[in-house]
Amino acid sequence: GSKDAKKKKELLADLLGLRKSDRKAEFGAANSWFVEGLAEYAATSALEIPNNERLFKVKEARKKNELWPLEQLTVYRSGSFPGVSTDAALSGYAQSWSFVTFLMKKHREGFLKYLDRMSRETPAADQDIQWLVEAIGVPLRPLENEWHAYIDTLETVDDPDIERIVRLQEILGL
Repeated sequence: GSKDAKKKKELLADLLGLRKSDRKAEFGAANSWFVEGLAEYAATSALEIPNNERLFKVKEARKKNELWPLEQLTVYRSGSFPGVSTDAALSGYAQSWSFVTFLMKKHREGFLKYLDRMSRETPAADQDIQWLVEAIGVPLRPLENEWHAYIDTLETVDDPDIERIVRLQEILGL
């Protein structure tokens, strides 16, 4: 919002990480599931754009009984599900996306109340999941069961990787 060109240049350099700063990024307050889930939601669901990659992945996890318990989904405090395999991280993204989408559709007011609290306070240990159930007004297991039932209502889509291979073959005339 600055009108000063020099100040704008400094702010832009800070944003792009081009200027050395003593400030360190704060990862202690980050929470992978809602940070990544909200990013995925905002990029697709909020714009009513299909998210077939995440949809396919979460439907597969549900079908194979590989959905993470909410305690596991919400345990990652920084980054993009650090310490898990690439496949598990992709599953974490898909589950986060579907859980955020579910919360925005079925428990929007409570979820927004939770996000507001998380923006103002830093929870201790597993307090964040307690804050979520308090804000939503539904105990953990029933909330998890609602989310799983919601996944069951989602459209089944083909594997996007197969679709990309078929498209590549068409382009290459194979």
